[in-house]
Amino acid sequence: CSLPVAVSKALVSGDTVRAAAGSYTVDSPLDLKPGVSLRGAAAPAVSDITTPIGGSTCTVDLHNATMSDFTVRMTGGYAHGICSRGTSTLQRLHVEGTAPNQIGLLAYAVGTTSTTVIRDVSVYLTQANAVGIRTQGGATAALDGVTVASPAAGLKAFEQVVYDETTKATIRNSILDAPNGASITIQNLNDGQSTLDVDYSYYAKIERVYSPGIHILVGDRKLTERPKLVGGTNLHQLATSPSIDAGVATSATTDFEGDPRTLGTSVDIGADEFRAFPVATTGKAAAITATGATVPGTVDLQGLSGQWTVQYGLTTAYGKLTPAVAVAARPNATAVAGSLTGLTPGTLYHARVRATNRFLAFANGADVLFVTPGITAPQTYITAGPTGTTIQTAPTFRFASEAGATFKCRIDAGTWTSCTSPRTSPALTKGSHVFAVRATNTSGVTDLTPATRSFVVDATAGTTPVAP
Repeated sequence: CSLPVAVSKALVSGDTVRAAAGSYTVDSPLDLKPGVSLRGAAAPAVSDITTPIGGSTCTVDLHNATMSDFTVRMTGGYAHGICSRGTSTLQRLHVEGTAPNQIGLLAYAVGTTSTTVIRDVSVYLTQANAVGIRTQGGATAALDGVTVASPAAGLKAFEQVVYDETTKATIRNSILDAPNGASITIQNLNDGQSTLDVDYSYYAKIERVYSPGIHILVGDRKLTERPKLVGGTNLHQLATSPSIDAGVATSATTDFEGDPRTLGTSVDIGADEFRAFPVATTGKAAAITATGATVPGTVDLQGLSGQWTVQYGLTTAYGKLTPAVAVAARPNATAVAGSLTGLTPGTLYHARVRATNRFLAFANGADVLFVTPGITAPQTYITAGPTGTTIQTAPTFRFASEAGATFKCRIDAGTWTSCTSPRTSPALTKGSHVFAVRATNTSGVTDLTPATRSFVVDATAGTTPVAP
């Protein structure tokens, strides 16, 4: 069924509406019943909501529940993307807006103990007078791993609106970047009490509206250098961003795309945990035979899970690969070795190790060259057995070849059959015969010039006739 229909059918607190990966157009508000959660597809898949809803209306309205793993794109003016009432959790979300006066996330209090956890969330609003995240009505908020960044005029990255309530906002590991607006705005519109506790975060400007009752606790680990992001709606960090490894460990276990926290020496500041590309190395080929080789190396998936394989072929286009081997998420490099089979003797080969993480980013080790040795057919030797004329009607032959060789024998034009030395023939008739034997070596190559021994069976040879 459609997403709105699924939401309308979830009536019982504790229910969860799960949306498959894909794009959803939502023309009317998704008003979830109290206690009903909304979850999208787990990364790297995407559940994407696009909505034209505007006019100070919430696209998603959540009550004492959880929303996770969605992208919400707003096109209507004065739109509210995700609204949270009561004690709720908003995590692994990305919100975009392209009209003026929009609010990405809005948290309301219900009762006196409501807390909204906003974790691993990114917001990008392009037009004037927008608010990334707002709390009001006494809602206590805990922001952890949040990125709100846009050059939009008048943007308020985070806004706390207080009337006559007592409330608090705790901000950790967050980027609140509004160069043409305010990073943090606190409005005490009556006689409320508001506390802001912010540390391990980037913000440039804090605005106060009616200061009495506003208490600001600023930690000593503020990030003073502006984070370096890819730009536009892409709020991933660049490799040189000072926000990498600059945060503090919290309860968050993944970033807004499901990457582990942490992938470096510490938690990154912002919604994105910087995902370094995999690293692969290729070692010198070993155990080279006429038809096989082993190619060693290392793969480092930078804390993510993934897989590795060895590519090989006659040129640097490769064309063949070993079966993929899974690698679990780990902080260090893993030693690997791929076994190549079915190679052609006497041939020059190229090979390299390839590492691929779970997001399909890959890295190749250096190309290495090796040559399979050519194959020399084994030589077969008959070392014992009759020659000339023999009185033996079932003669025995001994034969030999290189180590590990196997043999096939035949008498005259008979069928080749497996044999071992010594070999005794079946009883033969009087007359001329030929014993032949051929060896096959461990590489599977057979002697094309079998060893032969010609002989004559004559049981009466060497006897003296007796006169009647």
